[in-house]
Amino acid sequence: MANNNTLARHEAGHLLMLWLLDRYALGCFITNEGGLTKALDEPGEKETPHQRMLYAMAGMVLAGDFDLLNDLRQHATEPDYFDKYSDSHYVAEALPLIGGDPMLVLSLYQDIILRLGSRFSKAHRQATKLLLEKQKIGFDTILGLFGQWDVEYGLVSRPKSDIVCRMVTKAFR
Repeated sequence: MANNNTLARHEAGHLLMLWLLDRYALGCFITNEGGLTKALDEPGEKETPHQRMLYAMAGMVLAGDFDLLNDLRQHATEPDYFDKYSDSHYVAEALPLIGGDPMLVLSLYQDIILRLGSRFSKAHRQATKLLLEKQKIGFDTILGLFGQWDVEYGLVSRPKSDIVCRMVTKAFR
């Protein structure tokens, strides 16, 4: 089982990506057994394969969990190899919907997430620290964090998802 620092960085990665995709999170927590970040699904909202890839991979990439990433690469075309509730399973299910060479697609997404993580590292560190201190972040606190990050990064009136879409489009040219 991963240590708490890795778990916190993993779940903070999911939380950061939800913010960047202009989505909300119901909550985020870690325990000694694992963690969970639950997105708030808006009625009628459909998650695109690109959103799924970004959200599912953000945890493992921003936590630097190379064992998970290597396992994903080895079994990228076998969704049933993974636990059906794991991030790797969601990625392996979304890969065929994107098309192309699975290894190249995984590499492009990893690069996009690393670039976003670098650009918004202060937010990721803040969420990680909060998870390590409290083991959970509730909806109200998440709303406050997201609003704070919007102001700190000058993104109050600009959709963050536009930044992400441009990066994906540029990477897949």
